[in-house]
Amino acid sequence: MMTGFSRTIAIACTALVTVTAAAADTQIRLASGEVLNVAILETTETHIRCSHPVLGEILIPRDQVVIIATTDAAAPASTEPVVAQPADASSDAEAAAPDAPVEPEGPAPKFSFWNGWKRTVDLGVIGSDGNSETFGARAAVGAARKTDYMETTIGLSYVYNSDNGEKTKSRGELTGRNDWLFGKESRWGFFAEGKIEYDEFQDWDWRLSGFVGPSYAFIKNDKTLLRGRVGAGGSYELGGDDNGFEPELLFGLDYEHAFNDRNKVFASVEYLPSLSDFPDYRLNSKAGWEILVDEASGANLKLGVVDRYDSDPGGSSKKNDVEYFITLGWTF
Repeated sequence: MMTGFSRTIAIACTALVTVTAAAADTQIRLASGEVLNVAILETTETHIRCSHPVLGEILIPRDQVVIIATTDAAAPASTEPVVAQPADASSDAEAAAPDAPVEPEGPAPKFSFWNGWKRTVDLGVIGSDGNSETFGARAAVGAARKTDYMETTIGLSYVYNSDNGEKTKSRGELTGRNDWLFGKESRWGFFAEGKIEYDEFQDWDWRLSGFVGPSYAFIKNDKTLLRGRVGAGGSYELGGDDNGFEPELLFGLDYEHAFNDRNKVFASVEYLPSLSDFPDYRLNSKAGWEILVDEASGANLKLGVVDRYDSDPGGSSKKNDVEYFITLGWTF
């Protein structure tokens, strides 16, 4: 228990308390009860080496030190107990305690509608055969977001053609679709989609349509997606000879396949039979090939064809309207 050594230290500290307070910067309490003001020189697993203003350099077994605390050198030394952790106990506790999980700084991130989107811009040339047989320009912008439980796509496109200064085609289209998925591993989902079309060379100027219904992924993996959709809704035409609402069904199929990181093919088809004038129907289809040109900038090249068929277009419009395109685009 170091009884004789401890008593000697206590007598020396009591006699020279003023000198001790001014020279030392650390206060230690021994297991026997004595308090020393010292300067810590070295701490090891077994001993504490320190410098005392009177006793000089001393080496104290670490298991005899109960409390270590920093003191104010300008204030008189105090023999009252200092509330602190025992040196040996704190070291052992830290060594034995398991690593606690690190909590992230700040509040947890909240879901935002604006996060996670991939945006696209496409510009290029286009040819058409049907109601218009010319070359022109095509521009499109879009955005898409995919999570384990939801997929959202929005697209806006416009096509303009002219022949010898005369406008021959002016068509715009705004589309939006949301698929609610029943889980990451589930093949089932529910979709809602809407479309606004503008065309100066149809029997109507504006057509608004919307559909809702279930969906099912026949193939769903890292490279291939084949999803079918069945929905109910209709379309409303404005600016034509036969304005009004047309109830319709929708049977759709969407396909994507990535051959590698740079090459992907895509295709979609929608069959829209009329419920009021059966067997009239509309058929919208699209197919193309997307090539990643530059990974750093997200530049890509798209080649494809769009076909719109209406069994009863009205007026002098042709049933089939075909567009083929080559565009250079960017994804960011």
